[in-house]
Amino acid sequence: MSIWIAEFQFDEGNLDELWDHRITDEDVLSVFDRDEFVVLANKKRASGTHKMVGRDWRGRLITIVLEPVSRRDGVWRPVTGYYPSNAYETRKWRDRYG
Repeated sequence: MSIWIAEFQFDEGNLDELWDHRITDEDVLSVFDRDEFVVLANKKRASGTHKMVGRDWRGRLITIVLEPVSRRDGVWRPVTGYYPSNAYETRKWRDRYG
């Protein structure tokens, strides 16, 4: 699955939610900047539409749940995140990046 990401939109709400899972905006950006992530569709009734799975700057395999702000402009809002990534997410990431 492929989506275009140009930027992330952070606000107090999603920064607090990410921090509840000990993930920072820097962690999200580091997954994106490393350019070794997979994008998966999220469950239909779950928050966010997609999941970005990749290693952060610490080497943790983390999952970031995303929702589109503007698909046309490539703006996405990280809704939440967690680590470790679940078995399915880990397998999908390893299938691509080993």
